[in-house]
Formats: sequence, C-alpha cells, structure tokens
Amino acid sequence: MDISHDECYKRRVSRDKEQGSQCDRLESENDEFHSKVYEGYKILAKENSDRIFTIDGCRDEQKITEDILSILKSRMDR
Repeated sequence: MDISHDECYKRRVSRDKEQGSQCDRLESENDEFHSKVYEGYKILAKENSDRIFTIDGCRDEQKITEDILSILKSRMDR
C-alpha cells in the first residue's frame, strides 16, 4: 500500500487513542528513517513491477479492497 508518512502518522495516533496502545520500536523511529524505508519500497516496486503491486492506501476501504481482489484474480487466472 502506498500511503504517505504523514497519513500513517495520523492513523497511528488515532489507533493509539482508540485502542490505548503505544508505538512499537519501528513506529517510534524518526521521519528520516520512515522516508528512507518508503523510498526503498518505491524502488523495489519499480524494479519488480511484475511481482509487486502498488495500491493507493489513501482511498476508502472499498476501493482498496476492489484493487486487491482485482490483482489477486488476475494473478490466479494465469
């Protein structure tokens, strides 16, 4: 799923408030760490576009689910 660090942060804060949970070790890393990880995944997805699919994680759950099911169906029909 492709989702910005800012959006991830907002969702994590919301989740933590709702569930009373806390950040784990990776979630507690600084913005530079998360940016490097994000860029690394983008490179992997570009270099392996036949195996790695990018889905816009900022859309509503229904659209994301439709994308995932479509990708899975296309892979299973091979």
